[in-house]
Amino acid sequence: MIPMKAKTPRLILAAILGVSLFCMGTGEALAARLIKASVSYEGKLILKGTWSDSGSVDADGVWEYLKKIQFVPTEAFKALKVDPTAKKTVLSGAGKGVALSDSKITVSIVAGGESKFRQLTLTRLAKDKQGREWMLSPEEVDVWFAYRLIGRREAAQLRDPKKLKK
Repeated sequence: MIPMKAKTPRLILAAILGVSLFCMGTGEALAARLIKASVSYEGKLILKGTWSDSGSVDADGVWEYLKKIQFVPTEAFKALKVDPTAKKTVLSGAGKGVALSDSKITVSIVAGGESKFRQLTLTRLAKDKQGREWMLSPEEVDVWFAYRLIGRREAAQLRDPKKLKK
C-alpha cells in the first residue's frame, strides 16, 4: 500500500496531464490579440484604450472597435481643461494648412489604421475601475474610415478591399 503523501503528487500530475491533453485534443487555439488605440492632440497622447479579439478580424473590422473602446484620459488630456461636468465635448484641431495631414488630432488603432482630422467629439461615461471614461463618436469613426491609412500588411489581409463605408 502506498502512503497518502506519495499518492498526492501523482494525482496532481495526472490531473494536469489530463487537462493538457484535453485542451490539445480540441484542435482549437485560443489565441488573443491585444489591440491598443490612442488619440493624440497636437502631438501629445491624450486618450488611450485597449480591446482584444481572436486575431482573425481584418483592419476594417479592427477600425470598427473604435466605436466600442472606452478611453482613459492622460495628464495631457487633463491639461486641456475639459469641463468636468460635460457629458460631451468637442475638440478642434485645425492646423495651418488645408490638408487633413495638417490637422492636430490623430486617432490610431493597432492593426486598424490611423487617421488625422480637424474635430473630435467625445462622450463621457461613468468612470470605471480602470479609469476609462470617454468614447469616440461612432458617426465620426465612420467618416474617418475613408481617410485612414493602413499598412501594406493590413491592406493585403482585407477580406473585401473594394468595399467602401456608406
